[in-house]
Amino acid sequence: MNNVKSHRLVMIMTILIVVAMLSTPIAALADSSVAAPAQAGGTTGFTQDGITVKPAGSGTLVQPKDAVGPAVYVVQLDDVPLASYRGGIEGLEATNPKALGETRLNVNSPASQAYLDYLAAQRAVAIDASEAAIGRQLTIDFEYMATFNGYASTMTPDEAAQIAALPMVNLVEREQMFYPQTDAGPEWIGAPDIWDGTMTSGLPGTYGEGIIVGVIDTGIDPWNPSFLATGDDGYTVQNPYGDGNYVGICDPNNTNPPAGVVPYDPTFPCNSKLIGVWGYTASDPNPRDGDGHGSHTSSTAAGNVVYNTHVESPTAIYTASVISGVAPHANIIMYDGCIDDGGCPGASLDAARDQALLDGVNVINYSIGSGSPSPDPWNNIEEQQWLALRDAGVFCATSAGNAGP
Repeated sequence: MNNVKSHRLVMIMTILIVVAMLSTPIAALADSSVAAPAQAGGTTGFTQDGITVKPAGSGTLVQPKDAVGPAVYVVQLDDVPLASYRGGIEGLEATNPKALGETRLNVNSPASQAYLDYLAAQRAVAIDASEAAIGRQLTIDFEYMATFNGYASTMTPDEAAQIAALPMVNLVEREQMFYPQTDAGPEWIGAPDIWDGTMTSGLPGTYGEGIIVGVIDTGIDPWNPSFLATGDDGYTVQNPYGDGNYVGICDPNNTNPPAGVVPYDPTFPCNSKLIGVWGYTASDPNPRDGDGHGSHTSSTAAGNVVYNTHVESPTAIYTASVISGVAPHANIIMYDGCIDDGGCPGASLDAARDQALLDGVNVINYSIGSGSPSPDPWNNIEEQQWLALRDAGVFCATSAGNAGP
C-alpha cells in the first residue's frame, strides 16, 4: 500500500475512534496554519467571565480577577515548542513536519533531539531568571517542551506578575481545575463497515492495526479483558515499540523521571496492547482507574473483542454476546491526569498532552472539560497545545460540554 493510501486509511479509522469516544459532535480544531494575533504583551487587558487577562511587561498574566494566595502557575516561554519550530536559529534545523514536507513529527530525529537540548538549556536560563526576579528558589512541578515550551511551579499572584514581566516570558497562566465529561456510551456508528472494508473507498478493512491511541483521563484498569494482549477473537496486538518495551510507569528505565511524573512501578502489568501508562504526582500517583471514566473511554476507542460479557453500568446490568472498541486491534497509552473522584489539575493535563506527542501517538481523546473557558484562545496554553499537536500530525478530539443530563 503506498503512503497516501496508508495515510487515508489511518485517518478513516482515527476519525471513527474519536467520534465513538465523544457523545456530542466533535468540536473542529482550527487549522494551525491560521495566523495568531500579535503577542499579547502589546494588547490592552480585559476581563470576561471572571478571568482577567492583562499585559505584565513583555508577557501576559492570565488568572481569575479575584485570585489570592499561592497556586500552581504555568509559564510559557518565548521559544516555540518542538512541534512548531520551522527553523531560523543558527545551527538548528526545522522540526515542524509541514516545514519539512512530512505528515508526522519525528521526535527521534537528530534535528528534534538538538532542538530539545536547546529548549532545555533555555528553560534553565529562564528558571534562573524567574528565581532572581522573585528572590527565592522555585520548586518545578513540570517542564514542557513538545507542545509548548515552559514550566509549572507554585507561586503567589504577585510573583506570577513579576515573572510575566521577564523578557523571555510570553504567558503566565494560573492553573484551572478540569473535570471528566459523560461516561454514557456512544451511538452505533457503523464501525463494522470499516472493519470489513465496505466503507474504506477500496482500501483494505482495518481494526486499527498500527494506530496508537492516547487517552488523557482518570487512569485505566490493566486487568480488564478489553486491555489484555490478546482479544477473544484470537488476535494478539503488536507492540510498535518492540516486544517488552513500554513507556511511563511500565518502563524499567523510568526510575528517575522528570519532576511531577510517577516513576516505574514493577507491579503494573503493561502488555503489547496497553503499551504505556503515565501518572502525575499532582493528580494521581496511582494510575489504576479508581473512577471508571478512563477505562470507559479507552475501551470504547480501542478495547479488545470480548465474548460473553457481564456488564454493570450506573443504569443497568446486562449480558452481551460480544463487546468491542471501534479499533480493537489498536494500541493504548493512558495518561492519568485526574484525581480519583475529583478534578483534573491543569498543569498535569498540560504534561499529558506534551508527553503524548513525545510518545508518538496517532490519536488523542480528551473527554474532559472546564467550567471556565478562556476568553482568549490565543492566550490559552491548552488551546495552543491542541494546535501544536495537530501541526505535528496527531488527530485530536476534545469534549465540548457533553457532561450529560
